[in-house]
This record gives sequence, C-alpha cells and structure tokens, in this order.
Amino acid sequence: MLTKLRFRIYDAMVSDLQLLWEHRWPHALGLLHLWNEKGCATAVVTTFMRCEALWVLEALGVTQLLDFVLTREDVAKPKPNPEIYLMAASLAEVPSRDCLVIEDSSPGVQAALAIGMHVVAAATPLTECGLRGAPGLDPRWVVHDRELLIQTVQEPLAEQGAQTHPLRER
Repeated sequence: MLTKLRFRIYDAMVSDLQLLWEHRWPHALGLLHLWNEKGCATAVVTTFMRCEALWVLEALGVTQLLDFVLTREDVAKPKPNPEIYLMAASLAEVPSRDCLVIEDSSPGVQAALAIGMHVVAAATPLTECGLRGAPGLDPRWVVHDRELLIQTVQEPLAEQGAQTHPLRER
C-alpha cells in the first residue's frame, strides 16, 4: 500500500513539467553545456527507468547535450554495484580513473568510487544525510549549495588536468 502511494506521488511529480523546471539545478545544466562545448563525453547514469529519465531530460532540454543515457534497464545489478559506471566509461572509451561523476546519492558515490572515478556529490535535502561521511568521499567534494557546483567541480578537474571526462548522474 505504501509503495503504491509512493509511486503515485512520484509519477505525479515527474509528469509535472512546471515542478521539474522549478527543481532543476541550473548550475548542473550549465556544466552540461560547458562540457558539450569543450567536447567532453557526457552521460546520464541513473536508477530511473528509461522512459522516466528521457522524459525528465527532454523536459529540461538537455538530451542533445548527452552522448548517451544509461538506466537501471541497462544493467543486471543496481548501484552501489559499479556495473553502470563501468558501462558508461566503456561507452565513452575513457578509463574509469579519468572520469568525473556528479552524484546525488550515497549508493552512486560508492559505485563510482569503487572503480576509481572522481566524484563530486551534489547533496539535496533528501540525500545530504547519506552523503555526509560516505566512505571514501572527500568532504571537499560534497556540494551543499547549488551555486558552488561549478566552482567545486573545477577543483578535481584542475587536479587531474584536462584528461578527466565528465559523466553526470541524476
């Protein structure tokens, strides 16, 4: 009963274009535009179902900025298993150690870190607690203020040089 209610609420939220637009992260979208201009490989790697992910990406107007979208339907094991991130790196033809992941969940952080990817965690009110103290995640790379996302992402990129290729998760 509770699961059905949760899915009804979720479906209503995802289908509301105004709500999606109001809760977008303009700085994350700005990063996608920036990386696209620089020719970086970009992807969305998500636990959403493909139809839901594509709906949201279309609503936000970013599908043309992505090289590919991977969803839970593309892998046998969900996060925190790193399978989906390994697949993303393989499709992008980029070694895991050269990938930058922007994650909003603790299982996603664990998955990316497990295979040596660089991670910036974008905390939301729902995920902040789980991200705080996530094993292996440097607290410097946890963003609590949307306005600081681009600035925070630039630091690991500078540390790794131009070799790091962004892979973004929603």
